Amino acid sequence: MFESLFKNPLTRRRHQTAPLLEERLRYLSALQQRGYSKRVLQQIAQKLLVVIRELGPDAIRKVDATQLDAASERFMKGRRRLPSRPEPKHPGNYFKPFARNWLHFLGWLREPIPVPEPFAPYLEDFCTWMRDERNLSPQTILTKRYHVGGLLRWHHAQGGKTEDLGLSDVAAFLAERGTGRWARRTIAAMADSLRAFFRFGALRGWWCPSIAEAIEGPVVYRDETLPAGPAWADIGRLIESLDPHDPTDVRDRAMILLLAVYGLRAGEVASMTLDEIKWEARELLVRRSKSAAKHKYPLVAWVAEALWVYLRVRPNCACSELFVTMKAPFKPISRHIVYNEVAHRLTALGVPLRHCGPHSLRHACAARLVSEGLSLKEIGDQLGHRSAAATRIYAKVDLPHLRKVAAFDLGGLS
Repeated sequence: MFESLFKNPLTRRRHQTAPLLEERLRYLSALQQRGYSKRVLQQIAQKLLVVIRELGPDAIRKVDATQLDAASERFMKGRRRLPSRPEPKHPGNYFKPFARNWLHFLGWLREPIPVPEPFAPYLEDFCTWMRDERNLSPQTILTKRYHVGGLLRWHHAQGGKTEDLGLSDVAAFLAERGTGRWARRTIAAMADSLRAFFRFGALRGWWCPSIAEAIEGPVVYRDETLPAGPAWADIGRLIESLDPHDPTDVRDRAMILLLAVYGLRAGEVASMTLDEIKWEARELLVRRSKSAAKHKYPLVAWVAEALWVYLRVRPNCACSELFVTMKAPFKPISRHIVYNEVAHRLTALGVPLRHCGPHSLRHACAARLVSEGLSLKEIGDQLGHRSAAATRIYAKVDLPHLRKVAAFDLGGLS
């Protein structure tokens, strides 16, 4: 292993004679099989020697999180730093990940036993009910779990108990969130989640039904704002800004085209699998995030080309998902990675949007379909809307046609 990693014989000898040789070789071999590059393996091999030095070759076999934190601090205090280099934002990150990953691989890291939160049974029961009885989508359950968990953690931090929750606690929690940077729509969605939780709690006999009915969020008027998306010309600039020789840009080009051409959600792109591209039939299968239904789309030629180019640079890994990370360890990307990539690139282009995430490309797709004269039913089918009401707001986006309607001459009729 070290013969292939290091050319200098003194460097090789240092690694071969250092303590825990077998444990280090086993770990490096496992990383090599997972696709880590030679350069990264060299860096990790060097870091492993630092971990042994800081923790000690004997004590390292029984390390807990507290000892790992202390060793990380010692390392950062004792390291030599050039005066011209700025102090890193998170200095512990230069030591701890290498040590944690290696010790976890060897089974030597004593992880703290997680203490269940006192309100966990309430929250788990609610999530199970949403999944089994209401058949809500995983993303909807995750969102409501986040909202309700926020209230329960806040209440217990105040010294309260779950069974003592009352309307005044809910009101204080929403008011506190409202004074921060939470938007009105977010507070309204949170109030809706809490209302569902207390209705469920009333069914279980935890609280009286009147609490749920009395929870009020801020007023949000239907269709009060226009969905904001970049102009189609900006999407063209976004595609042109991607480097055709950079593997990450090649991957992101395929993702962006799926988002903009088909109006997909970030989660739908992230969960797409290799077998959902039907090359012979020139079709694309999409699993909808909310309804879990599968929609079939024609595979547009330039999207097919972008996908084919990406597959040529896609890492060779066992993942069935279409989009994966471009550096080892190779794993499926999450919808958060999709969000970060799109938001970063739109912001770098200076596109004037309040929200530059992938959902803005979905809005751009809908606006383009409206401008081409498609009906709201056809646009709703393209976007996977289950209700025409969800598509109705895009009628407000086609301002030129609305102006023509407003300027229509009634010929003197009153």
